[in-house]
Amino acid sequence: SFMRLLILKLLFLLTSMEIRSQIKVEGLEIIEQTIKEYQGFNKVFYADSSLDQLRYSDLLKSLSKRKYSSTLENYQKGTIILSKSELHYIKKQLKTSLLYKWPDSLFENSFRFPLDSLWATLQRNQKLKRPATPKEIHRVWQFMKPIILRNNEVALIFHINICGGECGNYEFSFYKKTYGIWKKWVQIKAGEF
Repeated sequence: SFMRLLILKLLFLLTSMEIRSQIKVEGLEIIEQTIKEYQGFNKVFYADSSLDQLRYSDLLKSLSKRKYSSTLENYQKGTIILSKSELHYIKKQLKTSLLYKWPDSLFENSFRFPLDSLWATLQRNQKLKRPATPKEIHRVWQFMKPIILRNNEVALIFHINICGGECGNYEFSFYKKTYGIWKKWVQIKAGEF
């Protein structure tokens, strides 16, 4: 009957909303904000794997000390001194990122693909539309699960986005929450290619 069908549809809707709300990753809004800065509201293509062995090894090498300082684009200097336990925790979380798989539909208007299909996904995206502006370029993303420290006030993030064979960038940085807003604080390493 119509009423039974309506109830089933409502149950399905509520269940799917519940599943969507369970995809809560602390600090994920930093990644989402970064993606929007680079590509606006275009569809987000992201790798299912948080980190691969190559990136894990590279990031681990970058964590060889406890004090990091950097000057960002706005000429604000940031410094963080990690305790031994914080550094140990970060390294442990990095290792767990090797096994972490992102869920599907992580963002609104997004598509998850297997990491080993990164180049095929990029090539397919480039054939979709000739971009008129940098924000219209169809990028593919890989990012690690943010590592949250100091009572949810500091986050360590890594992301890489690729928009072609020699087009893309990466960032490994600490973000600091100030008045409820995450701001880049200390950059460990970053680059463009």
